[in-house]
Amino acid sequence: MKNKKLVKILLPLVFIIWGLIIYRVISYVTGNNTVDIVNVKSAYHIKNKTQTDTFTIVANYRDPFDTETIKKKVAKKNPSKKTNNKQAKKTEPKIIWPHITYKGRVQNNSSSKKLSILKINNKNYMMFENEEKENVLLKKIYKDSAIVEYSNQQKIIYLKSINK
Repeated sequence: MKNKKLVKILLPLVFIIWGLIIYRVISYVTGNNTVDIVNVKSAYHIKNKTQTDTFTIVANYRDPFDTETIKKKVAKKNPSKKTNNKQAKKTEPKIIWPHITYKGRVQNNSSSKKLSILKINNKNYMMFENEEKENVLLKKIYKDSAIVEYSNQQKIIYLKSINK
C-alpha cells in the first residue's frame, strides 16, 4: 500500500517537471528571437582624464655585487704606513708552528667541561680549555674548530673530516 501512494504522488510530479522542460525548449526554438535594442544613457559619467601615479625610486643602497667599493673600504681601513729603513730591517723572526690537527671534542651532558682531542707533532693529546701541551695553549673549543696559541700568536684549527 505504501508503494502505491508513493507512485501516485511522484509520477505526477515527474510529468510536471518534464512538461516544464519541454515547454521551455519548444518556446526557445520557435519563439520570437528578435532583440529589442534600447538606447540607455549611462547614469555614470566616464572620466576621460586618468590620473597618473607618480613616484620615484630611491636607490641609494650599496650594490651587493660591486667588489671595487669593498676593496676601497679595506684599503682605507688599513692605510700603509711609511717605515724607516732601520725598522724594515728589524723584522721579527717567523714563528714555525708545530703540526697541529684538531680531531674533535667530547662533552659530558651533566657538566659543561669540553674535552678536545688534538694531535700535536704526531702525538695525540686530550686537552681542556686553557691547558698547555708542548707550548701550545688551547684557548677555546668549538664543535668544528679550536683556537690555539703558540708563542703569543693565535690560530684557528678546523676539524679534519674522517670521510675525506
